[in-house]
Amino acid sequence: MALNRLDDSYRQMMDESDRALSFMHDQKPYELQRFIDVYIAKQRELGSLGSYASATLALQNWRARGYSYEAAIRRVEARSSLNTLQEQQVGLANEEWRIIVACILLNQTHGRQVRPMISQLLARAPGPREFCRWMQQIDGPKELQTLLKPLGFNQRRQRTLTAMSDSFLMLNCPPAEATNAQWAESLPGVGPYARDSLDIFRYGHLRTTCTDTWLNDYVKWRIEHGRT
Repeated sequence: MALNRLDDSYRQMMDESDRALSFMHDQKPYELQRFIDVYIAKQRELGSLGSYASATLALQNWRARGYSYEAAIRRVEARSSLNTLQEQQVGLANEEWRIIVACILLNQTHGRQVRPMISQLLARAPGPREFCRWMQQIDGPKELQTLLKPLGFNQRRQRTLTAMSDSFLMLNCPPAEATNAQWAESLPGVGPYARDSLDIFRYGHLRTTCTDTWLNDYVKWRIEHGRT
């Protein structure tokens, strides 16, 4: 048994070494250095000491999750001490849809209620197509309503999320040439809060005229730390 455990540990170590070597061969020097610079600067903004080792480990993890170099850099740049749910979606596939979902969940409730369950929802449906397939299942709507119950208005939220996701796919959102969130205004459930969130987190339009306090606080934090 002891030998088997040693063999397993050795194989795991070799697998990790192989992944590390594969990761290093996959690097593009300019993008790698750019990411490291951004990552270390962000860590210092957040009160930590960034290092080359921690930066490359973070990039390795994000690349393994499907991030492009540019998406990983955007994800790092979006980070703040507020750790908003919207910034957690930056750089991921279906980023725009995920930000809108977060906003619909946050409407008329507090982030501390949403945080424990949004990861479950997005793990079950990481994009609009998966979400719509889920809602087409017999028990899909009831499963989602049960998940949303702690937030209140669970049936209404389920209907809004479903209508928004259907429209998102039917309208082929987002437009490839989009530079702001105007395209999202026609989607069910998208009001000023979701529109401002898209403008800030997806398109980088940092303005302190939002109607939401948390968004204003996020923008002020970014500006104060030189990220305009």
